[in-house]
Amino acid sequence: MREPKQAISVVVDWWGPYDGIDDAKKKMPPWLSGVKALYMGLRAGNVCQYIGRTKNIAARLNDAHEKLDKDASIYVGRISSPGKPGPKSTKVPVDLDVAEHVLIFVLEPEDNDNRKENAPQGCGVVFSRLFDANNHETPVLPPPKFPVLAALRSQSWAYPTNKRA
Repeated sequence: MREPKQAISVVVDWWGPYDGIDDAKKKMPPWLSGVKALYMGLRAGNVCQYIGRTKNIAARLNDAHEKLDKDASIYVGRISSPGKPGPKSTKVPVDLDVAEHVLIFVLEPEDNDNRKENAPQGCGVVFSRLFDANNHETPVLPPPKFPVLAALRSQSWAYPTNKRA
């Protein structure tokens, strides 16, 4: 995670669970195409297998995905908070990067080896809202062990002080 100059708060709306990659591609909300998105695969027993990020979820979720089991329970999410203001000069938007890294840090997915080994720097909060896979407006309870609120405060990150003379 790139170290932001200030704490980043991200709201993610999730839809699922879908019964595998094919079901997710058929049933996920059509408005997810072309938006900043996260996806998560859960194995049996709600064990988090993998969390990923993409700017094109329809293209990223395919049978050739190198980490997701084809029959994993899939959740897809979009960043619904306004994002970080200012120029968008980075390849991966900061809010998408922070959301992915905080969730990986908290959920410790089995197949996110690279992101788990690189300790996150900075400070971030992810608030997740979950909705039914078939009725996209109906709120649902999260899967077991899934944090609705996930937060990270790195030891290397210090809040600025507002000392007045």
